[in-house]
Amino acid sequence: MRAKVIYVLAVFLIGIYSCQNLAIHPDEQLDEHFFLKVDKQSLPIRVCGNLSENKIIVILHGGPCASSIIYRRDYVKEFTEKRLAIAYWGQRYAGTSQGNGGSHDIRVFSDDLKKVIQVLKSKYGQEVQVYLMAHSWGGFVAPLFLTDESKQELVSGWIQADGTHNYQLNDSLTHQKLLEFGHREISLNRNKKKWQKIVDFCQSHHFNESFKVARQLVAFAHEAERMLPEINQPNFQFFLTFTSNNASASAQLTNLIMSENILRIDQNAYKIPISENLHKIEIPCLMLWGEYDIICPTGLMEDIIRNMAHADISHRVFENSGHSPMFSEAEAFWNEVVDWVIRN
Repeated sequence: MRAKVIYVLAVFLIGIYSCQNLAIHPDEQLDEHFFLKVDKQSLPIRVCGNLSENKIIVILHGGPCASSIIYRRDYVKEFTEKRLAIAYWGQRYAGTSQGNGGSHDIRVFSDDLKKVIQVLKSKYGQEVQVYLMAHSWGGFVAPLFLTDESKQELVSGWIQADGTHNYQLNDSLTHQKLLEFGHREISLNRNKKKWQKIVDFCQSHHFNESFKVARQLVAFAHEAERMLPEINQPNFQFFLTFTSNNASASAQLTNLIMSENILRIDQNAYKIPISENLHKIEIPCLMLWGEYDIICPTGLMEDIIRNMAHADISHRVFENSGHSPMFSEAEAFWNEVVDWVIRN
């Protein structure tokens, strides 16, 4: 296993094409760790897997305070990385990123992603194909990036997994699903007290009443998914996932507090239109969704398909999943991802 720590200055990226590429044997299993330094932030990038297909999947994690390393679980290590390379990128003020200061404007996340891709192409070859796999909040960053045509040309494909590209629509769908499942579960006398609390809140608050109400809807959606019998509940052990990947859980907790409670990074997402600009995306897309996702319901996938009617879009809905089919139905999910990336 090789581990390297490389600090890359953002201003240096302008002339990055002339950088010397690494000589990598096609069958070599990569495991490299380096940092991209931008705007007082040091963003971790860990590249693991097989580069023989000359393709890299860049993980755009949820949150915005979460971590990409949580997606690197046993099935991914043992099977997915044997076929493809995956870049686990930690966004600013998230995961194990480091730094004190720097902008938290939503648009800089798109600029950061461009620099990440430029670094990957410089390091592993300009001919390397890059695919974005976006989950939850990452599903806002990805289309924000891709609707800029000058950035879209850097990417060969987009995988949207239970992502939130439209916050207003998302809140309305979550509100609707909480009421729908709440009434069903109460009638079946399952977790009746907890569901009644959720239903009462939804009936007394409009979904776009305030950012505080929107946050509460998301909290209730997480709780609701844990109570639905149709979902294969993933066995997620937070600290074990971090320690098994040699990542700092304390850094994650610090960024969680900063991102969620102080900066409120995603609050301005309501002001940025994405749906009306989706027609600008022309690269192949794969939509993967959990049927019982209440946090980012399937109506978001339907909105993307409707607004990208011209595009090459494949989609699949996982029947025993909620918000995270990559965990609850890992084998089916990741096989879908790998097969699609290799074909495209």
